[in-house]
Amino acid sequence: MEADADRIRALALDAFIAPAQAEGLSSVTIVARDVHDRLGLTAAHADVCEALSGREFQELASVPAPAIEGPMASSTTAFTYELGTSPMSDRELLHRFDSCEYFRSRRANWTDEQARSFCTMARAIHDLGLDWYRTDIPQIRVGRKDSSASRASATLASFDAAPARLRFTHSSGDLGLQGAFACNKAGEAALLELLDEKRDAISSWLPPIPARAGLWPLYDETGVSTSEQPDLKAATPTENGPRFWIEKTLVSGRADRMEGDHALGQALWSPQTSKDGRQIYGAMSQIREGDVVFHLTDNKGITDVSVAAAAADDSFTGVANTEWGDQPGYRVQLRDHEQLDPPLPRSEFLAAEPFSLELKELVESGARGLFFNRKLELNQGSYLTEATPSLLSILNRAYQTFAGKNLPYVNHEPVDEEVSELPRYSLDDALKTLFLERGQAEAIMLLWRAKKNIILQGPPGVGKSYAAQRLAFVLMGNKDRDRLRFVQFHQSYSYEDFVEGFRPTETGFALKPGKFVEFCRQAESDPERTYVFIIDEINRGNLSKILGELMVLIEPDKRDADWAMPLASGRAPFFVPSNVYLLGLMNTADRSLAVVDYALRRRFGFVDVRANLESPKFRQQLANGGVSDGLITTLIHKIGLLNTEIIGDVANLGPGFAIGHSFFCAGPNTGEDEVDWYSRIIRTEIAPLLREYWFDAPAKADHWAEQLLTLP
Repeated sequence: MEADADRIRALALDAFIAPAQAEGLSSVTIVARDVHDRLGLTAAHADVCEALSGREFQELASVPAPAIEGPMASSTTAFTYELGTSPMSDRELLHRFDSCEYFRSRRANWTDEQARSFCTMARAIHDLGLDWYRTDIPQIRVGRKDSSASRASATLASFDAAPARLRFTHSSGDLGLQGAFACNKAGEAALLELLDEKRDAISSWLPPIPARAGLWPLYDETGVSTSEQPDLKAATPTENGPRFWIEKTLVSGRADRMEGDHALGQALWSPQTSKDGRQIYGAMSQIREGDVVFHLTDNKGITDVSVAAAAADDSFTGVANTEWGDQPGYRVQLRDHEQLDPPLPRSEFLAAEPFSLELKELVESGARGLFFNRKLELNQGSYLTEATPSLLSILNRAYQTFAGKNLPYVNHEPVDEEVSELPRYSLDDALKTLFLERGQAEAIMLLWRAKKNIILQGPPGVGKSYAAQRLAFVLMGNKDRDRLRFVQFHQSYSYEDFVEGFRPTETGFALKPGKFVEFCRQAESDPERTYVFIIDEINRGNLSKILGELMVLIEPDKRDADWAMPLASGRAPFFVPSNVYLLGLMNTADRSLAVVDYALRRRFGFVDVRANLESPKFRQQLANGGVSDGLITTLIHKIGLLNTEIIGDVANLGPGFAIGHSFFCAGPNTGEDEVDWYSRIIRTEIAPLLREYWFDAPAKADHWAEQLLTLP
């Protein structure tokens, strides 16, 4: 999806390109898995490669097309960029500030003149050795702040994105820097004149050791700097309808909350920092228009619900005659306030099973910023908590048990309308890039829908991981990565990782749910949509040990609450929701892998994925990569003969060891001769694999390597 592509390009620019340019390097190499893993993506190596090789990234980073090493759409694909000395474009400069939501949202209303003036003013300040940085208030500031420091050593100015202007602080008056400068031609000219006049004073003010250039803010996809990011779960806005929040507030005895513009249901308001300067109210800046707010009042229960009418106003000053009066604050205007009928008492979810057990597990699983703690007591000072899908599901089921109905806005039609607006992803979309025939793909989807659990098995290089992701999108109906999870089994992977287990804490050990259980809880709260869990290298782990009682619960006819059973801990019963689909990937050519036992085979459908060098799409891909028709024909012929030999060697190898098409899909690197490219793949990837295949017949492996390298 395009949002992921933007994040990929942003990280590549700020974590790789910009630092290399700052060090004066002539080139930099980016490996797909480094970007993929740092962003926490799931089975998205193909998307990473597509974003890094595209023209849009080249224009953004002001670099030429990269040299590409390794198979395309692979975790090991490497992109080498030659770094020129061209100055940063306005687009790239603005991009560096855009991870401050305050800046980005307001910049959308700027004129072209304002954008140009801002870039000119920003460069002038930067050229003096001053740093631009952002805070989680959120705000853009100018001063001195090392990239590794959590706080600035000094601040000279702040930038107001609406209206677009730079304002010097009181502390900068000693340098003779005063006033506000609008982002227009007049303000730009006045600022440049002032900076030129005060150049020596600024130079003397800057710490002389160590001398360095000014710093730009680095783009961070979370929207705030890593060092200052509030410790909140799911702090990134979703695209699938409103987010839900819990306001924990005292009303009785507070005049401002009982009536007037800031009363319960009329507005949320809070200071921007705690008394000791901590950023514990950062969640306020994450609220958007249309979000739903449940009000937990006077520590008694959830009594009211409202809808956010706008994003937070960070220019708000605390209400007079209150503890936070006249201090910088946040305010969120609310609408559609109503009382819950009946209210949900706190005892119905904090003290009643199974909900109390599930809430405790939620805390122990690492969720932060909650309004309650592991003792199921209300947290002092936790004003606003996001009701993530797991938390919302627990609270809604508690309300269903207590009141016989859903909480307001949960599973409400407007949310469904938002979901339906996600771009559709069909089998036709997948077949544009998959080397599968339509009939084969349709058969896989039919089996998957019926069996719910399937395994794609085949030799390396046949595109199993790439196909898994595309088929998952087809099953879900759109490219929604929030409903897709990817794990990889290995010899050390355990039940504790996958289902539940004890993990060390500050005071000892605590029981925490594994990745699959957490995923199932999310799916359970969203029963109308499909969720897909992909297990790579599924036969590398001890499956009976990892799955435990899930061997029963994953069966398609046992996917409901009637089959719920306690897990090994004996706590709240668990079942696998019917909207969760499993997809395993199995390498058939690795001799070290364990044989999948019959108990597991009975619960999965198996699909063979074979090398498909004869596919017209494979030929077209190579042609698009600049490979001549003659070499394409030779390659297909020679690898075809080799595969015939491998498949026929049933005593040692067989169909599960055939050479796949993915080895060649990337095509030659920029400036690389096609014969050199072909020879490189054979020498460095195919020949070593053949020596492993025929480890007891090295002459045979060498013979085939020589045959492949001999071109007409």
